Amino acid sequence: MWAGKPGPNSSSVKRRAFLPLPITSNFPLTKVAASCKWNGRISCEEASSRGHLRCIRPSRSRRSTRLRHLPARLDSPRVPPIPSSIVNRELGNLLFLRLLPRDSGLRFSGMEFTEAYKQSGPCCFSPNARFIAVAVDYRLVIRDTLSLKVVQLFSCLDKISYIEWALDSEYILCGLYKRPMIQAWSLIQPEWTCKIDEGPAGIAYARWSPDSRHILTTSDFQLRLTVWSLVNTACVHVQWPKHASKGVSFTRDGKFAAICTRHDCKDYINLLSCHNWEIMGVFAVDTLDLADIQWSPDDSAIVIWDSPLEYKVLVYSPDGRCLFKYQAYESGLGVKSVSWSPCGQFLAVGSYDQMLRVLSHLTWKTFAEFTHLSNVRAPCCAAIFKEVDEPLQIDMSELSLSDDYMQGNSGKRCSRGTLQSQI
Repeated sequence: MWAGKPGPNSSSVKRRAFLPLPITSNFPLTKVAASCKWNGRISCEEASSRGHLRCIRPSRSRRSTRLRHLPARLDSPRVPPIPSSIVNRELGNLLFLRLLPRDSGLRFSGMEFTEAYKQSGPCCFSPNARFIAVAVDYRLVIRDTLSLKVVQLFSCLDKISYIEWALDSEYILCGLYKRPMIQAWSLIQPEWTCKIDEGPAGIAYARWSPDSRHILTTSDFQLRLTVWSLVNTACVHVQWPKHASKGVSFTRDGKFAAICTRHDCKDYINLLSCHNWEIMGVFAVDTLDLADIQWSPDDSAIVIWDSPLEYKVLVYSPDGRCLFKYQAYESGLGVKSVSWSPCGQFLAVGSYDQMLRVLSHLTWKTFAEFTHLSNVRAPCCAAIFKEVDEPLQIDMSELSLSDDYMQGNSGKRCSRGTLQSQI
């Protein structure tokens, strides 16, 4: 993934301190390559576009523990405190972590943990980093990231399996895949409700459109993709989508969408206008099993690539002309991932031969190749923490009892013995 622009300033959480420790390295501004290990269990991490979401399993023990920081160099500019959260998926508790900055603003001097909040499902920061949505069984709890107070509380019809914020942070959808059903809520108008039910077709995946006023759902077995309007309750169907959660890409301005479809054993690309969701054009592509699709950042080209069984990267223009076909080798597994640079001048192709090839958009030729090593060595861009259980150690060599205290205790023992003998 190409490095992008940093997000806006995010506020920290002010709560009670817990396990403060010195941190001697800078904190990365974009997605964080950090890892925590609690009682031998590797943590899983997610980073939202504005904040860092850290999911770990804390220790159940009440023994004295501390976090030992393994220093690592993290070269990054001046960064504000970024809100994080720690999720205990075993006990169903949600903790928020605050990194305490030093006066210089370049390093962090400690951490704070809030009290535990109940949580049993997914949790996600809003795109504007003002709210965090937490699923608690069939309830959706919206909290403010500054005060952690409950802003809204919504009750769904079943257990929440998936949540996703709209890009404007005003709407949020909940996937109830056991029903199957989608429910959408509004933070500005809490009384407004929306329920989407595909009936026997089911719902395999749901996503927001760039305008935050349409929801795209994919039915089970990729029978159809449906665009639901929240404005006029209209719906548009696209038959035979190729994938449930992939195969859909929008232009940067959000005016057009490219959807991969497959019928008659052939892959196609459908271009739709996001204004009225009418099909602007359909053209076939030269792939055996299309894996995914991406618009270029300048919206001038579309890149697609084949499944790992066939090494093939194709670049098409919006009118269906094939601009370039790239194949690094023929034998072996093919493309693993493809990504445009933010400026749109370069295209990075990662392959299963552990090579990264960078193509130029002018000549579509390879001008750089990088090898991905199996063992990553220094300099490392990760802050690693390890939980260390330390037994209580008390130095008894400096403890002593005075002579007066010893004489007083001996007198008490004698008197107590006399009383016992009398009894």
